[in-house]
Amino acid sequence: MITSASVSTPQTPATGLAFVAACGAGILWGTGALVVSLLVERHGFTPENISFWRFVVGAVVLLAAFGRRISWDRLQPLIGTVIMAGVAMAGYVLLWFLGIEQMGAAVPTLIALCLPPVIVTAIAVVRGEERADPQLLVALIGAILGTVFIVAQHGPKPASAATNGVLLARVVAGSCY
Repeated sequence: MITSASVSTPQTPATGLAFVAACGAGILWGTGALVVSLLVERHGFTPENISFWRFVVGAVVLLAAFGRRISWDRLQPLIGTVIMAGVAMAGYVLLWFLGIEQMGAAVPTLIALCLPPVIVTAIAVVRGEERADPQLLVALIGAILGTVFIVAQHGPKPASAATNGVLLARVVAGSCY
C-alpha cells in the first residue's frame, strides 16, 4: 500500500525555483501594503497613482518576460477573459489601496485575504462543484465571523458615509480578487 508519507516529490531545479518564487511572492505581497502606506503618508501619493503605476510597470515587465511565449492565434480567443481578469485585478488593487489609505495596512489586507476564499467556495457550492456539508458551513461561518470580529475591533468607530464607503471598498476589493 502506498501512502502519501511514502511517496516523495523529486527535488528538481524547477521545484527549488518554484519554492523561491513562492517565497518571493509572499515577501512582495507582505510588504506591498506597508509600501503603499509609506507612499501615501510620507510622499503624498494617492492610491489611484500607485495603482496605475503598479499596473503599467507590471504590464511592461510581464510582456517583456512572457509576451513572446504565446502566439496571437492562441491568445485571440481568450482576449476577453484576459481583459476581464486585468480589470478585476486592477479594481482589486485600487480598492485595496484606498482601504490602506483610510485605515492603514492591516485591516484592508485582512479583508482582501479572507474574503476571496469564502466567495470562491460559495460560488463552487452554487455551481455544484462543492458540497455544502456541515464541516464546510462551519468553516465558512467561522471564517466570516473571525474576520468580522477582527475588523470590528480595529475599524473606524463612528458610522459615517465615509466609513461605510471604505467598508464597501474593502468588500468589493476582496470580491474582485
